[in-house]
Amino acid sequence: MQPFRVGEQPRKTDRELVLDAEHMLRLQNDETFRALLGDAEAECVRDWKTGQTAEAREGAWIRLQGLRAMERQVQVTIERGHVAQKRIDAERARDVGRTT
Repeated sequence: MQPFRVGEQPRKTDRELVLDAEHMLRLQNDETFRALLGDAEAECVRDWKTGQTAEAREGAWIRLQGLRAMERQVQVTIERGHVAQKRIDAERARDVGRTT
């Protein structure tokens, strides 16, 4: 067994990737969650527009970039789940072909 390195995560199974994707899809489709993200984004933009100092505007920009990075990660998780599901389906089809 190789040692676990800081910052690395153990590799998930295809089933775990699919479950993660399903969870992210539920969040992405949840109106309350979408409203929360929209409100957070609007707050960042408002804080940036009204910031009195460069530091205040920079802080708002960084928060907005963090929200967008999270949204990208949600999308990546969904896409990985779709790919994992295709691998699961292909494996099932191979298994069915072997038994017939």
